Amino acid sequence: MLYLLINIGGLEWAAKDNWKLLFKKLTWKDAKIIVVFTILAWVAAIVNALLFGSSVTSTANPALTHDVSTFFIHGFESIFQLMGEELIAIVPFLALVSLGKYLKLNDSWTTLIAVVLSSTIFGMAHTWTYGGVVQGIINTSLTRVVLTNAYVRTKNIWVSYIIHYIFDMSIFTLYLLFF
Repeated sequence: MLYLLINIGGLEWAAKDNWKLLFKKLTWKDAKIIVVFTILAWVAAIVNALLFGSSVTSTANPALTHDVSTFFIHGFESIFQLMGEELIAIVPFLALVSLGKYLKLNDSWTTLIAVVLSSTIFGMAHTWTYGGVVQGIINTSLTRVVLTNAYVRTKNIWVSYIIHYIFDMSIFTLYLLFF
């Protein structure tokens, strides 16, 4: 929870009350996007594993466990942690988009570059989870592109957060049951 509070505190300091614009009420259209982009996140993870031989079920990830109580504790902790991660991913994306607008660059190219760069930065923050810089970036960035695009489609951080939570918890559930 401290991780999330620090992120929100920094956002409040930098954006004043505008940080609340990230959080919109969910709609039925958002629910459809959540389903589609959750499937796309899994496709991205599978493509990643096929192309690079890497896996989101890396044993270096401390969240992967065969202990049911640890699984539920981590599931609860993830409620807060993953919102902090969404802020860490979406805020740099928005900063890069703002920079592109300031420089009067093409909106489509700016969005594309912002998605790729912010996803790479997010992947770099996961290097410890997947056993190294290259694996951390590869394992995380491709799926992060999907999550960020869900945000781009809806302008609602709740959408990317829910997809992120479902994606991570499904990985942890599969690991608990089958690996």
